[in-house]
Amino acid sequence: MTLDKIDLLDRKFPHSLVGYRRDAVDRLVAEAADTIGRLAEEKQALGRANEVLRREMAEYQAREATLRDTLLTTQQLVEDLKIKARQEAERIIDEARDQASAVLGETQARAAILLRDIDALAARKAALTARFRDMLRAALDILDAQAADDAPPATDIGDGPGDVGGQDGPVGNDDFTVADAAALPAPADR
Repeated sequence: MTLDKIDLLDRKFPHSLVGYRRDAVDRLVAEAADTIGRLAEEKQALGRANEVLRREMAEYQAREATLRDTLLTTQQLVEDLKIKARQEAERIIDEARDQASAVLGETQARAAILLRDIDALAARKAALTARFRDMLRAALDILDAQAADDAPPATDIGDGPGDVGGQDGPVGNDDFTVADAAALPAPADR
């Protein structure tokens, strides 16, 4: 059986001839009733505070669960983003390598073409130089042959410098051209 403050104050004790003093018992009962009343009020206050704390704890537990879920989701998203970023980086690197290989291949092909062109031009230059040299030698041979044919006798000396055989101007045929020299057969190299 539980007693509260009102039960204790309303209780009446039987009177006896030999017993306790009534005013002391009443005072003690009143103090006990006050203590019980105060403790009951504290219990109610603590119960209300406990309920508030339980609600707050439930809210904090719910927040903790939400934060835990958010953190796990965020970690998963970060991992997914890292994986996607690595894949994208690898794809970009592969594309860059492919492009670099293509550019290098094109550059090497162009370099090979240019080297062939350079070699062809060098060969053409050598051929043209040889033909020009041959033409000049042929022209020189023609001039030497004409000079030998046109040479005056040893006693016939001209009037002045540059005069050979009594003729003014250059020695030989003025009508001879480079085209004439090109038409001549090429002499053997000396």
